[in-house]
Amino acid sequence: MGGDETEAAGQEEEEVEQRMITFTMPVPARAWSTNQDRNMNPYERAALIKLWKVAAKTHYRSHFGKAALAPSIVQIDIGTKTNAKRDPHNYCGTVLKAVIDGLVMAGCWPDDTPRWVGHREPIFHKGEGVTVTLTPM
Repeated sequence: MGGDETEAAGQEEEEVEQRMITFTMPVPARAWSTNQDRNMNPYERAALIKLWKVAAKTHYRSHFGKAALAPSIVQIDIGTKTNAKRDPHNYCGTVLKAVIDGLVMAGCWPDDTPRWVGHREPIFHKGEGVTVTLTPM
């Protein structure tokens, strides 16, 4: 690497956010579990994924621009209409994955490999909104 390339790489590292970030967005669509996902119409599934991805991307960028993040742990807290019992792990491959993909699209990380992104199981509460918390690893 030449001198200019080394300086540019150093600048990229300095511009990475190293703090915990939290933002809240409206629930873009119903949250669905992996159990529901198995029997879902593929077009309905694709539409739900797109709504969650675009919401995460849009709300991150509206609060933080295109700020890149250090490797982070993602936690989502989803508002629901009832206090019905849910298995949070069943929402990791659906809603949580779509949120993470939207954050990658927003420029938070280069990709969603374990080097850049970890996650905790979603939390559910009776109420409105989805709170997304990004904590540096």
